[in-house]
Amino acid sequence: TVFCVRDNRLTRIPAEVSQATELHVLDVAGNRLLHLPLSLTTLKLKALWLSDNQSQPLLTFQTDTDHATGEKVLTCVLLPQLPSEPTCPENLARCGALESLVNDVSDESWNERAVNRVSAIRFLEDEKDEEDNETRTLLRRATPHPGELKNMKKTVENLRNDMNAAKGLDSNKNEVNHAIDRVTTSV
Repeated sequence: TVFCVRDNRLTRIPAEVSQATELHVLDVAGNRLLHLPLSLTTLKLKALWLSDNQSQPLLTFQTDTDHATGEKVLTCVLLPQLPSEPTCPENLARCGALESLVNDVSDESWNERAVNRVSAIRFLEDEKDEEDNETRTLLRRATPHPGELKNMKKTVENLRNDMNAAKGLDSNKNEVNHAIDRVTTSV
């Protein structure tokens, strides 16, 4: 029911694969396929994996004609498959750096330092001019995780409720309203 030929540098899948009538999952990710045989439409596939980062188990396919053979074939946005990058020390170093970043993040990562963090993305060009570098910089502010936003909202609501309850007791209402505005503005 499952047939995995992942990462085998295949350039074609034979039409005879459709004779495997009990096949439900076909994994051909990481190959170099230009298209798939039309005969796959006769199978009752529940998943057809063409890529490592494919978001759905099945995609929408279109029919096309193979110009070399004249056969009707299936194609989609993930075809033709591109050769994957060879594993090299440069790529491993990048993965290791990413892994260390992920491992260093704690549950309390949304703190004052994270809120004020600014990432700068600079675009490289053949001729570098200092003035152009200033104008060609993209700034990205830290974005909170949705769970963090919910916690921030609850905190603000609790502060607002506490402040509203204290309004009757507090003679300096302007200061209380000012404090509420500062909290809601920072969120």
